[in-house]
Amino acid sequence: PWVLSSHGMLDDWCMEQGNLKKRIYLATNARRMVRDASAILTTAEEERRQASKWIPFDNAIAIPLIVDLSPYKTIPSHKLAQEKFGNVDNFSVLFLSRVHPKKSIETLIDSAVLLKNRGVMPHFFIAGTGEGKYVKQLQEKVRKCDLEKQFSFLGMVVGDQKLSLYAMADVFALPTQQENFGLVYPEAMLCETPVITTKGTDIWRELEDGGGAMIVDRTPEEFASAIEELLGNDTIRIRMGEKARKHILHWLDTDRVAIEYEAMYRGIAT
Repeated sequence: PWVLSSHGMLDDWCMEQGNLKKRIYLATNARRMVRDASAILTTAEEERRQASKWIPFDNAIAIPLIVDLSPYKTIPSHKLAQEKFGNVDNFSVLFLSRVHPKKSIETLIDSAVLLKNRGVMPHFFIAGTGEGKYVKQLQEKVRKCDLEKQFSFLGMVVGDQKLSLYAMADVFALPTQQENFGLVYPEAMLCETPVITTKGTDIWRELEDGGGAMIVDRTPEEFASAIEELLGNDTIRIRMGEKARKHILHWLDTDRVAIEYEAMYRGIAT
């Protein structure tokens, strides 16, 4: 017996990219691979639901990834991030992911324009790397929107600096079109930073259930309103951050998740 992990590749957004080739592959070469798998492993119920459209067998299950929680035993300090990236005087919004069109960073830039018109001017940290041409396009859009003082493109941030950056941010925002498990969300929430994202991420229900994340439509208006709401109420924002950390520590408890994997393997081996 063996398990096939879909890794988000059967999500609706993914299946729309090169749709014909993927349909042909699933109907020919991959058909036996999918049919003979004892289980199709997905990381969330939403991924399982979307993948089931392309799997003609009732063998898809959802178990979250096993995440090493040891770096988050205590909430990271802001110090490293402040020393490296500066201590901004106003609120900060963090984007940390691959800099790619499907992440819709343009939505954040447009939301910053709306916020500026309302007198709300947080600093946006864009952490991550991408194709040079695309990064320059984003930077040019920021310049044209007269937002250069509000945006910092940090490039790749890793290790303790990354954890410190999560902790320093007041809000984590990712207007993605598609994300499978999206490890950046649990990372931010474990640092008591509330999350704003879209239903494009497969774990959006699990994030929302804990009360530490806001799930909104992928529009500048929705992101601007969500950011404004959180930055305008310290009590709500801090409470969301506390709920976020508590929820992730429970949902991704290593021992609890490992038991689910063990049960799956025992079930298909007998």
